[in-house]
Amino acid sequence: MWHEFFSYGFINTLPAGAGLIFTPNAPPVRMDSTSDFKWMKSLYGATNGNIRMRFRDSRLGRELTTVGVSLRLVASNFAGTPFILPSPYYLISAGSNYIIDASDASGVNNVLRFVMHGAKLRSGIAPWEESQGRWKAYRRMEPYIYNSGIQALPIGGTAQFTITIENDAPFLIQKMTGEHNGAVGAVLIDIRDSTSLEQNWSNIQVPFETLFGTGQFPNIMYAYRMVGGANSPATLTVNAQNLTAVAINLSVAFSGLKLFM
Repeated sequence: MWHEFFSYGFINTLPAGAGLIFTPNAPPVRMDSTSDFKWMKSLYGATNGNIRMRFRDSRLGRELTTVGVSLRLVASNFAGTPFILPSPYYLISAGSNYIIDASDASGVNNVLRFVMHGAKLRSGIAPWEESQGRWKAYRRMEPYIYNSGIQALPIGGTAQFTITIENDAPFLIQKMTGEHNGAVGAVLIDIRDSTSLEQNWSNIQVPFETLFGTGQFPNIMYAYRMVGGANSPATLTVNAQNLTAVAINLSVAFSGLKLFM
């Protein structure tokens, strides 16, 4: 059994309230029917973080907490310092609907974007450990960083950019860092690559800060991604959306190991 990094995003649009009326995430989030999901870390972006939370697994009828709990006690708004779930990590069955109920306690109309970081569970041996049924033996594993350079996001607009993974060696991604010059929550982002078994890295776009850490506090991926490995270059594709009326510059970096056979 091996783990492939993935994140599930949830959206709750909450009317101003006192933390008493709970609204489920919409649209509902259905776990991929082909693989169980191991939930490892919790992150969020919100208009205001004063929110009450409830978590329900519709398939098994399980709840994560005994009663409604403050959002800030079960999640972080920065990927570099996430809320890490206790061990063993919470397992959500393939094909189940996971429901997050939220209630505004700030008194303002609120939008919550809750993000589960974790892994889809795959049978067999990880692609960076196996080749044609045999364990791989690498000549060396060399630290490397692929980065995007500065990318411009127009006012209220979107941008797509790619990072080419060289064909000299597959790249095992272990950490993600990034920065932009907009306000917190100004940018939504999603990533896909050209060679992973699950090419999308999330089900929807998620807030930039819930995916990327900084050099001081990186987003350390407990489940990895391997990109490339064929004889032709592979790509990482990043889609970004600017939610504000100000132009934004951003930059991202993926740190890991080049695996030389």
